[in-house]
Amino acid sequence: MDDEVVRWFASRTFHGWTWTAGDLTALLRSDGGSTGVTVVLPARNEQATVGAIVETLVRDLVLGTPLVDEVVVMDSGSTDRTAAVATAAGARVVHVDRVAPDLGVGRGKGDALWKSLFATEGDLLVFLDADLRDFTSSYVVGLLGPLVLHPEVSYVKATYDRPMATTPGVAPAGGGRVTELLARPLLNAWWPQLSGFVQPLSGEYAGRRAVLEQVPFVTGYGVEVGLLIDLLALVGLNGLAQVDLERRVHRHQPDQSLGRMSGELLQAMGRRLPPGAPRPRAELDQYVRGPGGGYEVVPWLLPTTERPPVATVRRAVDGPTQRPARAATAGRVPLGVAVASDRPRPTDASREVAAGSIAPPPGRPARTVLVNAGPWIAVPPADYGGIENVIATLVDELRRAGHRVVLATVRASTAAADDLVCAFDEGQLPRLAGPYGDVVGIAHAHMQAVVDRVLADPTIDVVHGHLEVVGPATLACLPPGTPPVLQTLHWDLAKHERFYGSFDGRGRIAFAAVSDSQLAAAPANLRRQTLGVVPLAAPVDPRPPEPPGEHLLTLGRLTALKGYDVAARVCRRHGHRLVMAGPLGGLADRDALERALADPDSRVRGYPDVRHFFADIEPLLDGDLVRWVGAVGGDAKDRLLRTARAVLFPLRWNEPGGTAIVEALLAGVPVVGFRRGVLPSLVDHGVTGFVADTEDELAAYLDRIDEIDRAEVWRRASSRFAPAGMAAAYVRLYDDLIERCRSGDRRLAQVAS
Repeated sequence: MDDEVVRWFASRTFHGWTWTAGDLTALLRSDGGSTGVTVVLPARNEQATVGAIVETLVRDLVLGTPLVDEVVVMDSGSTDRTAAVATAAGARVVHVDRVAPDLGVGRGKGDALWKSLFATEGDLLVFLDADLRDFTSSYVVGLLGPLVLHPEVSYVKATYDRPMATTPGVAPAGGGRVTELLARPLLNAWWPQLSGFVQPLSGEYAGRRAVLEQVPFVTGYGVEVGLLIDLLALVGLNGLAQVDLERRVHRHQPDQSLGRMSGELLQAMGRRLPPGAPRPRAELDQYVRGPGGGYEVVPWLLPTTERPPVATVRRAVDGPTQRPARAATAGRVPLGVAVASDRPRPTDASREVAAGSIAPPPGRPARTVLVNAGPWIAVPPADYGGIENVIATLVDELRRAGHRVVLATVRASTAAADDLVCAFDEGQLPRLAGPYGDVVGIAHAHMQAVVDRVLADPTIDVVHGHLEVVGPATLACLPPGTPPVLQTLHWDLAKHERFYGSFDGRGRIAFAAVSDSQLAAAPANLRRQTLGVVPLAAPVDPRPPEPPGEHLLTLGRLTALKGYDVAARVCRRHGHRLVMAGPLGGLADRDALERALADPDSRVRGYPDVRHFFADIEPLLDGDLVRWVGAVGGDAKDRLLRTARAVLFPLRWNEPGGTAIVEALLAGVPVVGFRRGVLPSLVDHGVTGFVADTEDELAAYLDRIDEIDRAEVWRRASSRFAPAGMAAAYVRLYDDLIERCRSGDRRLAQVAS
């Protein structure tokens, strides 16, 4: 190693834990907040890992310490659920082939990175591979440090140990075979100034946009070495740096794949040799053993293409490839998730949010959204109403982000929407459990009011439906040119298999699921029309959790599918005190039930939920150890929930969304339930609660509740279920659907096979 490289290594090799996210955020804000940060993940079929990476980034560096403005996943034609998983986790997903289509469709990781310069606005860009395992946000903090602290540094590479998966286990090193066998020897021979880079092919690096736009991008696997060589020529060795991130775990490729990657790498390096130097052959021959026992040759072409510097493209063309000017702001504007860490959280006592108080991110228009909540329960609900709680949260966050909301609900609703559409004064839930002939007209009367408003109001950009089946079926009959509809799937899709198996939204009506487990069980016809998965959220409670009282709790409507009779039986058998809170057959409590039973004209006794209650729950109630208190709301519900030892969910059905589960976790209360539906994905077994497979297991876990740290339950839930992430994900789906309809594209991404 020559003296120049020795000096560079000593002065330009940093440790990623030298600075914190708070340090860097404070420094960026000190310049008036004009420097934006974008994290880009190029991805193709990375559903197994991309969600955890995005969730960590959003939690720690967008919603936590606001160092990052946007998290963008550049999806290169994934055929799995990469786009849906990334969207649900809080990223903005950009389909590579839709960016600057006038410049042609390329191939490979490098093309995705090049296109990201057109699709993002950050002044500092961090690129991460989407197949990272054991990811922490310190990767991003580490890579940004030299750029923020040293203005003369323009480009930063990550260095780390590369563990190697082997038959006995994981060896601490041994990954990075292409680096050691090809890249490092050739860099030492031809570009010795770069010999100090420990991981010259690392897929994690950061740079200044102004510099990255001055160099070409190799479209395939040679992008990393091409950038390193070209940036050395542009900014000199002192403008480059590396950061030690200690350890990186990702998927390892088979040897033949590594051979083809090496061939592309060699092509990229050969193009950068001095004039007159020999160029490597653009073909690779590999060998496999054929059916007859001999070897067969498998020839591969190595078509290494390059995209020109973005700056030259911007000067040469107008139109969609032009990057919009960055908005001048007094503070940094979040571009990925529309939330700032110091923004006040919405509460039931403070729902009056000024419309348009926070503008949408630059480049994203304010929308008028008609949110169809249905006629059953007021928004927010006085007591029972998980979906309505979610809708109230969404309305707050949409308006907080500068969007206008027209809420289709009942007049008893107190949500701070811009306008209401109502067919009924009060919620119609008490009638919902009645015979079909008594109920069928309620939803249709409500939908008539919705249709009238949609047809009469040209300002509505999109309808966001939460009324199952009747909502999309009615709106599908509206004429062309009416606003598109995004319908959230809140229920068990098996209930309406015939409808969802045949419904055609004709490109104007699309769906959003609330969990991966829900979508996995959906008919193929519905999956093809589903744009993404957006998990439910609820307002984050700033209060730390309270010490537990003596009672366990069930929270929700008393119905056989909830399995609350199992909870009552287990608690009676093992001596646990249980409070059952929730309505029965649309009736709020015991008094309402007895009045209905005393009415000779009432049909309540025939309601399925009421029959289940008297057959399976009533015999277990003793008014002391196990008792039913009816629907609770306000302060009474708050006290009952926050002091519960745990909330029980012995589900008999595949719960799709888990609103009550989320609500319990946000209060710092452990959850114990059966492994059904979404519950296993919401509860971290042994950390935020317990997931049981049998009734005996559930009973055993009730004796271990005190092992759960309620503060940790609250911390994890507060970072995972923040409302702003849900609202931002929905806005991205609105934009996607509106653009599809505007362009006449009826194809909807199939997000599950």
